[in-house]
Amino acid sequence: FTLLPDVARDHRLGPEEFLSALERKSDSARAEWPKDGLFLFETERVVARGGEAFEPAADAATRAVRWLRARIGRAGAVQFGLEPHSGGSSEAGPMAHGRAAITVRALDAHPEGQAAAARARRFLAREIENALLGQPVAEWPEEPALVAGTLALACLAGIDVRARLERVAADPALLAVPWHAAQVVAALGAGAPEALWQSVLLGLESEAWNPWTLLAAQQRGNELAVGRATELLIASVRDKAPYLGGVGPAPVPELGRTAATVEALKLVSNAEAKSAVSRALSFIERHQLRAETYPVAQEAAWADGAFPVSPISDFLQSDITGHALLALSA
Repeated sequence: FTLLPDVARDHRLGPEEFLSALERKSDSARAEWPKDGLFLFETERVVARGGEAFEPAADAATRAVRWLRARIGRAGAVQFGLEPHSGGSSEAGPMAHGRAAITVRALDAHPEGQAAAARARRFLAREIENALLGQPVAEWPEEPALVAGTLALACLAGIDVRARLERVAADPALLAVPWHAAQVVAALGAGAPEALWQSVLLGLESEAWNPWTLLAAQQRGNELAVGRATELLIASVRDKAPYLGGVGPAPVPELGRTAATVEALKLVSNAEAKSAVSRALSFIERHQLRAETYPVAQEAAWADGAFPVSPISDFLQSDITGHALLALSA
């Protein structure tokens, strides 16, 4: 098995992280590798790019908002994802409208993204309205909990769906899904049904990681729940290598999870939360793709400023860069 130096450079891997990546690729532990089975060698790579000259922004947030702004079509549709090697796009994916709402909220948080946010918000509002009227809308979810989560994210993005969300929040099916229940409570605050809030509290005992629970607890003003949710989120932020500061249940953390954790913890003022936020932000910034150090993309603008799904996945989703931008901007 071979891992070229590009992997370490493109994904900001240190020696320990690089060896861990090789373990995963070979599906074998280091202890099982044959003696003298590793070879270190140097390579040279020349990358030729076409197109117009590209001038990247200096700071991480501006790079991110410019990449994200380019994902909004003329009519306001949000591009779901992009493959940076070829520029190939993915127009839709699971819970696409909710993820688009995250993109809208992130763009709106930065002066350079607000015009694109307004265009995308109008488009998304029309899509949601058509879906709620029973018209066919591509990728609109059918499960009540997913519909509720989508409406909650839309509400947080400034789309006027609160009345619809209040009706959906009364659906008993939502009680069994703490993730989306917490999103609804975060959006409705004191206006959320008491039974729904109680289901979120029960979720604290069964789900170790859910930033929406902390946001919901803050909206409800429940200090006990805020404390418990904060503890769980702090514990999820890694405090040692490899992937210091990353968040995720798998061996390789995820950029979206890490950024969502920062969004929630940044509203907490204690020292432990601030330390966790600092670690997580360092992880996030370390893995932002930059044209000058990520020459894999044929066109610099395809990748510059974006955040990948994880340190070992090149696929770029708009909502992940949206979460990262919100973390950087919060």
